[in-house]
Amino acid sequence: MRRQKPPKKSIERDPLAGDLAEVIKNAEWKNFSDYFHFVKKDKTITLRVSDNLLKEFKKLAKKKDTKYQKLVYEALVQYIIRAS
Repeated sequence: MRRQKPPKKSIERDPLAGDLAEVIKNAEWKNFSDYFHFVKKDKTITLRVSDNLLKEFKKLAKKKDTKYQKLVYEALVQYIIRAS
């Protein structure tokens, strides 16, 4: 008999599944994209991009004083928010 895996917590997959009291601060909604930063990041992806695209990400990241990987992550988050 196989041992069954326990179900994953839905709170890890859905940032809105928990208490939303922290979403409101000073009677104003916080930016939803901020909550993607607090969810556990346990998956890795590999992307192939053109040299020019990578250079543009690195240039923009330097201008914003951040790492280009974080900038790529931000672009993915913004795309998901807008597409939803």
